[in-house]
Amino acid sequence: MLLQSCSIYRSQSSSIDEAVTSGDKVLVLNDNLERFRFKRLVIEKDSLFGITKKNSREAKRLSQLVNTPYYDHFIKIHLPEKDIYEIRRKNKSLSTVLTIAIPVSAFALAIILAGDPFEDTSIWSD
Repeated sequence: MLLQSCSIYRSQSSSIDEAVTSGDKVLVLNDNLERFRFKRLVIEKDSLFGITKKNSREAKRLSQLVNTPYYDHFIKIHLPEKDIYEIRRKNKSLSTVLTIAIPVSAFALAIILAGDPFEDTSIWSD
């Protein structure tokens, strides 16, 4: 559990073209401000698709949209552009820093709180 990574998304919105070109993970907000996370976005035959795992939460939530197999255990889900409110790309550098910093900080805090195991802290010592 200590080695899980986290994904931090940029606060500013990206255009569809930027998100597709980057190949980054994306967070898509629809008009109802519902959040959907995708491994990447692709454009095929002038239609936008979000790529996600077959059994992901997004695949289950968007099962009513057209989804087709896409390499191994991924599917592509059609995303009508008119329903997209905002697209945020993953901030790779901040995600990497936090993935490393949080466990290291927790480990350091545990060591500090544990104290020196060789120090005599008994109430009977002089």
